[in-house]
Amino acid sequence: MAKKIIQDQKTEKVPLLGVSLGFFILMAILKLAWATLLPITNDEAYYFNWGRSLSWSYFDHPPMVALWMSPGTFIEPLLGSRLVAMIAAFLAIPIFLSLQKGLGIHELKTRVTGAILLFANFMGILYGFIVTPDIPQFFFWLCALHEGVYALKGQEKRWLSAGIFTGLGLLSKYTMVLIGPVFLMGLLKQKGGLKKPWPYLGALLAFLVFLPHIHWNAQNDWLTMRFQLNRGLMHSHDVDTSWSHPLPFLDDKVYDPKGLHLAEPILNLEKPKKVRPKKTAFQKFIKRVENYLGGQLGFFGLFLPLILFLILKQRKADPKDLSSPGFAMMKMGCFFPLGFFFLISWFQKVEANWPVVYLVSAAALLAPYAARYFKWVYILGGVHLLLFALILWHTQKPLSFLHFKNDRLLRETIGYEEIAAYLKQSGLPTFAETYQLAASLSFYQFPGIVAQWPGLTRHSEFIRNDYFHKHSFESLKKSSFALVSSHITPSKVPGFRVEQLRELRVCRDAFQVLASIDYVKKPRCQDPIHRFFVATYSPYESMTP
Repeated sequence: MAKKIIQDQKTEKVPLLGVSLGFFILMAILKLAWATLLPITNDEAYYFNWGRSLSWSYFDHPPMVALWMSPGTFIEPLLGSRLVAMIAAFLAIPIFLSLQKGLGIHELKTRVTGAILLFANFMGILYGFIVTPDIPQFFFWLCALHEGVYALKGQEKRWLSAGIFTGLGLLSKYTMVLIGPVFLMGLLKQKGGLKKPWPYLGALLAFLVFLPHIHWNAQNDWLTMRFQLNRGLMHSHDVDTSWSHPLPFLDDKVYDPKGLHLAEPILNLEKPKKVRPKKTAFQKFIKRVENYLGGQLGFFGLFLPLILFLILKQRKADPKDLSSPGFAMMKMGCFFPLGFFFLISWFQKVEANWPVVYLVSAAALLAPYAARYFKWVYILGGVHLLLFALILWHTQKPLSFLHFKNDRLLRETIGYEEIAAYLKQSGLPTFAETYQLAASLSFYQFPGIVAQWPGLTRHSEFIRNDYFHKHSFESLKKSSFALVSSHITPSKVPGFRVEQLRELRVCRDAFQVLASIDYVKKPRCQDPIHRFFVATYSPYESMTP
C-alpha cells in the first residue's frame, strides 16, 4: 500500500512539473513579445534618458533604474532598456520557489501555487517588461527576504548577503527601508537572534552599499532625499533650491501676444471645460483610502475572488510550522508595507505601486491555502495572460470597444514616434513643456535630445542635469526654435516672438498637423489621444518689419 502511494505521488509530480514549466515558459515568451512590441512608456523614456548620463543619483530617484536601462543606450533602445528587468524577472521565479522551501513548504504543488499567485497577478505580469524603480526594488526585496529566511534557519552568515541586497534595494527606491522592521520581527521571534553579530554586520553592509548615494546627496543639497520626502509625506513636487540653467524660467500664465492672436481660431472652437464641485476634506479622505485599498486588491485581479473565498472558508493550511521566525517575518513583510502606506493615505494621495513589495510575502502566505484549488489558480493565471495579450493588441491596433475616455495606456505609448519624426524634419532646436514629453520625444530622436524648458511645469532631471542642456539662450538667438506644449496659447519668451503655431493631433488611426491659419477649414479627427501645440519662436532681430 505504501509503495502504491509513493508511486502515485511520483506520477502526479511529473505532469505537475511539466505543466508548471510550460506555464512559466509561455509567460516568458509572452513577456519577451510584450517587451519587444509594447512602445516605451513616458516614465520608462525618462529613466532611459537617465541611463545616458550615469550617476549615483538623480532628481527623482536613486540610480538603479538608470543602470538597469542603460543597455538600451548602446544596443537596441526598446528591448535593451528592458533586458535587465526581464532577466531579473526570470531569475525571480526560482528564487521565490527556494524562499518557500526555506519556509518549510516542500510540496511542489504548493510552491508552484505561490509562484503563480505572485508572478501571474497583474503586477507580476507587468514585472519584467515595464521598467520603473519599483522593478529592481521588487527583485532585491525578494532576494533580501530569501537570504533572511535562510539566515533565520541557522545560516547566520546569510545576513551579510541580506544586507547587500538591502543596500541594492535602497539604491533602487527609498521604500526599501521598510524591510528593516520586517527583519527585526524575524529576529525577535528567533531565540537569541539579536545577540549574534551577523544581523548587525549585514546592516553595516547595507549602509556601505548605500553610502555613495548618500555622499552624492550631501554634495547636491540632499536633492533626491528632499524631493522624495516632500512627495511621499506632502505630495508635493516642489524642492527649494537655486538652479543654474542656461535658459530663462518661463511663466505659463504670461502669453506671447502674437501667439495669442494665432491661437484665437483654435480657442474659438474649444468647448468650455466643466467646473467640478470642490470636494470636502472628508470626501477627499474617503477617496484616497478607497483608491489605495482598491489598488492593492486590484493587483490580484481574478485571483481576488479565490482569496476572499479562502478567507471566508477559513480552512486550515497543510500542517506546517506557521509560527516559525521565517513565517513571522513573512507576515510582517505583508502587513507592514500595507499598513504603513494605509496610514499615509489618510493624509495624502498614495500611488498604488508604493507598497507593492507586500505581494512577495502575501503570495507565500496564501500558497498553502490556495494549493487546494491548484487548478483554479492555473486557470485564472492563464486568463490574466490572455487579458494582457489583448491589452498589447490594443496598443498596436486600438480596439473600438475599449474606448475609454482617458485611455492612459494609449496616452503613454501612442503617437510620440510620429511627433518626434515630424519635429525632427524642421532641424530646429526643440523643447518640451513637461519632462514626460521631453523624455518620450528624446527616446525617439535618440541620440538627439528634446530638452525641457524650465518654469512651465515641475522640475526634473532634464532641468537639473547639464547633460540635457545642449543649447544656451545666447545660441538660440542665432536661429529659431520650437516649443511643444499641451497649452494652446504659447508662453512669452524674452527676446523672441512666435512666428507659427501648429496643433499636432494624434487619434487612434490618424496623425494630423493643423496650422492655426487653416484650422477651421481642415477637418479634424475627433476624440484625439493627444493634442500638442508647437510654437515656433524667432528672435526679434531676425524678424522682418
